[in-house]
Amino acid sequence: MKRYHSFICDSSRWEGFELRPGDVIVTTPPKAGTTWMQHCCLHLIHGGPPRAPLTEIAPWLDQSLERIDDVTARLDAQTHRRVIKTHTPMDGLPWSDDVTYIGVGRDPRDVALSYADHDANFDRQRAAELRVQAGAGEAPPPIMGKTLRDWIDIDAPPEHFGSTLRFTAHHLSTLWALRDRPNVHLFHYAAMKADLPGQLRRLADALGIPGEIDHTALTLDAMRARARDTAPNARTGLFVSPERFFAEGRVGGWQDGMTSDDLAAYDARIAALCPEPELRAWLHTGS
Repeated sequence: MKRYHSFICDSSRWEGFELRPGDVIVTTPPKAGTTWMQHCCLHLIHGGPPRAPLTEIAPWLDQSLERIDDVTARLDAQTHRRVIKTHTPMDGLPWSDDVTYIGVGRDPRDVALSYADHDANFDRQRAAELRVQAGAGEAPPPIMGKTLRDWIDIDAPPEHFGSTLRFTAHHLSTLWALRDRPNVHLFHYAAMKADLPGQLRRLADALGIPGEIDHTALTLDAMRARARDTAPNARTGLFVSPERFFAEGRVGGWQDGMTSDDLAAYDARIAALCPEPELRAWLHTGS
């Protein structure tokens, strides 16, 4: 497996982890709808909102802010079907035909704006403290820029994990390449915003779960109202405001935040990173 490594995550933590038949791995680039999809999966598996906070019941396995032994012990103790979060692309994950892989795409332009808001709400000093407590060793410097153009132009290899256009495109490309596998299912943020009940039905079919679905607890407003339980790491002080983690999440919000020069730079860069027109269409619209 390819190794992806960053300030707060290390995909080598997957090595030696024992997958179970029926496990669900939610794999997305940052700010593409990871937490939303985790809750959708948990809701279907548990027949409603789970009673435990998100990080306890569906942890981010390769996040370096908690000891891996503690994370795996929590997952090993679960007797129900497990949901595991990761931001590692598919070529860095263990493969099993008995595991369901759920990917979520989002227009990278909206990802960029969402990540800027996320970063402003993220307590990096607290993250460094948690990393030390977890015994993760010295952290590599975070890969990040100060402007939207930095996000577009940064050319660090995807293996040096960071929220950049190159990493986002690479991650989604690894999902797209496996879209015809029967246990790989691709969703899109725009479709979830436009028709959550319909996308939940698709997800239930992918997971083999029959029955009626009440989606009211899975709107962004509903999750924001319970942010201390629904936001990841909400009880560790990692975010200035857990409620702010669930931002408005507009589809097409980039149209208010990008200049014509930004868009020209983006169009050239995404065409180079994703030369396949069908892939670019899915990235931008979910179609």
